[in-house]
Amino acid sequence: MKKYFEQDGCHSCKSVFKREDFGESETYYCTCGVDKRPLCMSDLMNECPELKNMYDKEFDLAEEQWQKWAKKYIVKAYGKCDMYENKNL
Repeated sequence: MKKYFEQDGCHSCKSVFKREDFGESETYYCTCGVDKRPLCMSDLMNECPELKNMYDKEFDLAEEQWQKWAKKYIVKAYGKCDMYENKNL
């Protein structure tokens, strides 16, 4: 993504992943050019591994992977990137 404008766009883009969870606002992530995304840790979307105990390292690792990925790819619902403008998606 080279240019990014806050306009009507990302929420309707086929490359955007919309995350939903109980008691949280929807968040949007651009998956354009992304091979794979980690589990989004959402109970509502059945993408949250079961927490076996308070010291579950697998759960903590999954949460860490999601947070790292999410920071990199988060977009605003009404943003628009240059890939969207050029219809290269």
